[in-house]
Amino acid sequence: MVVQARTNHSVASTQPSVPQMNLLAHDPPGSFDQDLPRKFRCPEGTTFNRSDSTAIKLVCDVDSGGTPEQSEVFVIPTDELSGYYLHESELPPLINSSYPEWYRQNGGGDMATNESHHYYYKLLGHDVDYPSYETEGLGCSSYYLRGGYVYFAHNHPTRELYYIISGTADWYIGDEGPISVEPGYLMIHPPYIPHGMTNTTPDDGELHALVCSWETPEDPDGVTTTGGLPANPCLVEHEATARPDHVEPVCPAGE
Repeated sequence: MVVQARTNHSVASTQPSVPQMNLLAHDPPGSFDQDLPRKFRCPEGTTFNRSDSTAIKLVCDVDSGGTPEQSEVFVIPTDELSGYYLHESELPPLINSSYPEWYRQNGGGDMATNESHHYYYKLLGHDVDYPSYETEGLGCSSYYLRGGYVYFAHNHPTRELYYIISGTADWYIGDEGPISVEPGYLMIHPPYIPHGMTNTTPDDGELHALVCSWETPEDPDGVTTTGGLPANPCLVEHEATARPDHVEPVCPAGE
């Protein structure tokens, strides 16, 4: 069952968006001493360390007369920045809109329902519509597969990782599987490799995982915006034939 939003973690609608944390210059400032106060300051009780600082590491020396084990600290921004926090249930539950209706159980679109086989909350990404730190080439979601269900074999151009938070599953990656996974397991899926899983959590419990995808310098721009497709579309036409392992040939004659 999809958890409803909790009012004790509600976020005021007037809260401003958190600006992107892109604070450091790409090139060293012409004069650290002159440029530092415009964006950063040394915390009280410290002095700016010019010799050890670079454009990506601005540090201050601790003024204490003692000898602390850690004698340096980083500068802090002069702009008024605030962190951001929420509970995932305050976000919309989503599901891939290109998947078959028997799996989505939502009548179309990408909003999951209580009958959808899986759902996820987008935590980071290029198109988040709630206040967040902007990200480029990185997306993370909190993913849930409902008890007893199969997430059929699928693939996508994006590389991704799953980190199991709770529940158990039989996992398939390419020709490997089933791999019995439990909390603490990390699965890496290279681009385009088929993968899927069956939720084996006792008592029809949900499988919960943190899922992240990212771009590398050799990837095409925007690759993380591309969703998955079933590895064998004929097998996912009906729930009874959908399976988590990759099967070839795809849509053979006569099926």
